[in-house]
Amino acid sequence: MVFAQLTIGIGFGLMITFNDLKQGGKYCGLYFVTTIILIGASFGLGYLFTLLTDLDIATAMLSLAPGGLVEMVLTASTIGADPAVVSSLQFIRLLFIISFVPSILKYGLKKVSNERQIGEKNHSA
Repeated sequence: MVFAQLTIGIGFGLMITFNDLKQGGKYCGLYFVTTIILIGASFGLGYLFTLLTDLDIATAMLSLAPGGLVEMVLTASTIGADPAVVSSLQFIRLLFIISFVPSILKYGLKKVSNERQIGEKNHSA
């Protein structure tokens, strides 16, 4: 498993060009802030989850943490959290993302596109 992940990572790394790094570098600050917000929200929701349920803090936080299902379950096993609960809740999180995020993005992008077209028509008139 580790060899496969390493091979995939190396493959992706070799596909990145210097131009890609220059392009992505413009947004580095935004990526960093977004990542901090996502991790902070995850920890906050994990803590709230412990208050609303009888789960321990490690299980709750790993259940809601952004990341791979396998990685979160392995981490849960390593630190003594409940891997069954973590895998179940990570799976539900994954299903939610697969089921709803594409539709939400499609709606949001269509709305932004329509607003831009209206703005362009107003400027040309």
